[in-house]
Amino acid sequence: MKKKVTAEEFLAQLNSDPEHRKNRAEAEQMRAKRAADLSRAEAPLIEELQLVGVDVRSAWDLINRSGGQRKVLRILLHHLQRPYPAPVREGIARALAVPEAKFAWDRLKQLYENER
Repeated sequence: MKKKVTAEEFLAQLNSDPEHRKNRAEAEQMRAKRAADLSRAEAPLIEELQLVGVDVRSAWDLINRSGGQRKVLRILLHHLQRPYPAPVREGIARALAVPEAKFAWDRLKQLYENER
């Protein structure tokens, strides 16, 4: 019968395993590279938002913010039509999911229907 180990003991065993540490480091490098790639891809949107006084690092930062200003929503709508990576486009679309974006619902519906 195997001896039961606590979570703390199990984590200590994992962290002492060189293969596990190597795999974890590689996974972290991949996550960091992906985040940097998405940040670079999203830069044009972030720069345009900053020009109108919206200080965010990602479209995802706009989700659940109250008072979607019409000029911000127009910028988001414009950028939603650009060929951003899927996670960026999803953040933009979610930020547009507010009642104040009613003026763009027909266009949003059309973009949704044409999405691959």
